[in-house]
Amino acid sequence: MYSEVSEEKNNINKWKSTWFNKLLIKPMAMMILFTLLLHNGLKAQYTTTHYIAPSPWQYFNRYNELVITTLSTTAVVVTISSSNGTVYSNSLTTIAGTPLRYRFTALDAAANSSGTVLTGQGLIISANTPVGVQVRNIASDNYTIAGSVAGDLNACVQKGNSAFTSLGDQGQGTAFRLGYYADVTGSACYAGENGKALYSVMAISNSTAISLNGTSLTTLNAGQSYLFNATLGSLITSNNNVVVNSGMRVDATSGCGDGVESQVIPVALLGTTYVVVRSNGNTGYERSTIVATQAGTSVTVTIPSTNATTTYTLTNAGDFVTINNGDGATAYTSSYISSTKPVAVYTGSADGCEIDMIVQPPLSNCAGSFDVQTNQFLNNANGSNAVFPYFGYVLIQSDTAKVYFNGTNLESIVGNRTQVGTTGFYIIRYTNTQLGNPSNLRFVVNARINVALIESGAGYSMSAFISAISSAMPPPSVSSNCLPSTFTAQGGFFSYQWYKSGLPISGATAQTYSPTRL
Repeated sequence: MYSEVSEEKNNINKWKSTWFNKLLIKPMAMMILFTLLLHNGLKAQYTTTHYIAPSPWQYFNRYNELVITTLSTTAVVVTISSSNGTVYSNSLTTIAGTPLRYRFTALDAAANSSGTVLTGQGLIISANTPVGVQVRNIASDNYTIAGSVAGDLNACVQKGNSAFTSLGDQGQGTAFRLGYYADVTGSACYAGENGKALYSVMAISNSTAISLNGTSLTTLNAGQSYLFNATLGSLITSNNNVVVNSGMRVDATSGCGDGVESQVIPVALLGTTYVVVRSNGNTGYERSTIVATQAGTSVTVTIPSTNATTTYTLTNAGDFVTINNGDGATAYTSSYISSTKPVAVYTGSADGCEIDMIVQPPLSNCAGSFDVQTNQFLNNANGSNAVFPYFGYVLIQSDTAKVYFNGTNLESIVGNRTQVGTTGFYIIRYTNTQLGNPSNLRFVVNARINVALIESGAGYSMSAFISAISSAMPPPSVSSNCLPSTFTAQGGFFSYQWYKSGLPISGATAQTYSPTRL
């Protein structure tokens, strides 16, 4: 991938401000080409450091696991630590195509308290080479509490199953519209909580002031976090970058009961176009809530399978509307959401009465990934590490680009893509049975894709998007507004080429470039 610099005559700021409207790729072997395409920069899911806010349950027991991926073809050493710096592992490795599955070792589950500053309950995952991180709660209704026998559980401590993907640098921001798939009340667990959605915020820097709807909530130092209830549509703001999660200790609002957790997308990265796919849950859980980020937002929801279209007006920022997923009854039907201003979309995803939640990625031109990796869902050791069934789908804005699954054209395995109504989006659905139950899953394509993986069956449900929410190329940094000056492009690519007047500059193939004259 290359960076293009436009010719400017007046000052160095014009070099900086004209960023490289063309992204060019030399012909090369397919896998190398795809690796070049997916980058790890300032706003990327693959990054060298992931900050992950706490969930209602603590992460540091054997009923929680991490799936860590990389695009590197050489082994990458990963450091796994709590947010206060306690190192759990700094010697395990991951490599492209073979994700690292890491489980914490403590035997007993523990809950995180709300309404108080927590130290060290978040996660920090780091490596010298960019990695992706997926977080899974695999309690599976079968774990020990305080040394008891397997199966002696307290749902308020940790209820399974749930999964989400770390957004990496994309998850960092200073403004977040909070939401949940519906305005529901789950199990009452602890004094001071109302049973509704439970949010968490974690600081990356010291002296981070957190406000809720314009009122001071707390001040956190780096690695500290805070869990709290808030009304759906509330606004979290901060003076420094933070990361935020949304979930519930036990969502038993439509039967069964599950812990739910997902990462919240910052307001700055939300969009106006979304596709929601109904999974195999009951109607209470199979709903989505759309939250306005700006006043005067019009939202149009189209159901391709019925050709029904409904328009909603969200008068104020923070207003929301809750809709049925798909046609409200049929598994795998979809909803196409478009809005006049950016919105956040929170989707319930279930199997029967087993619930999890997806925070929907906006489908902008720069959304999605070129290389998506994960591994199969497994039960915990008390459940004999059994393989869980799943289904998933690939969203792509192309009717021709081939998606390769573990090296084979995906459509030759699962059937052809179908168009989402009359939109420009196409969907390819798959199940674990169709894919042959592989241990590792890898989707590679020369067009951006959004990939969802949803555990469906065996009495549990985990769901997450496992692709990037944005891969927009940021402008280069500039060392000085006057010559001499050096431009620095985003890191993480195998090769670079700087341009002037549309032509490559001879020898300018490094990450940095220093023009000698205007």
